[in-house]
Amino acid sequence: MFAGLSIFIGYQLITKLFVEYEYILTNADLDIDKIINQAKRNRLCTIDLHKVSEYGVVNGDFAVGEDETLVKAGANNPELTDYYLRFTHREFGKGVLVFTPSTEMAQLMKPFFPRNAVSKL
Repeated sequence: MFAGLSIFIGYQLITKLFVEYEYILTNADLDIDKIINQAKRNRLCTIDLHKVSEYGVVNGDFAVGEDETLVKAGANNPELTDYYLRFTHREFGKGVLVFTPSTEMAQLMKPFFPRNAVSKL
């Protein structure tokens, strides 16, 4: 009985390691979904791109303020480029999204950013 329970718990833990993120751009809304083991989908947040104040590439100068909520939805792959968005959200207040969009997705988002948004590309 203990062996069966151990195998079951081990299986549950291992399948939770298979995590991917999906970015959905609809009009000016960016939805971020977390997908676990290609089966369970959770909506992390929805960001209105008109409320972005700063965007750029994550590098050594990047820091998150104490009053900002961090949403990490990146690939954790050093070969890919991580980007960030600083935004204002109705639930989180000030927030920072760290994510790994494709080059095409990054280009599609730019027209929705406000003109006064600071670019750190």
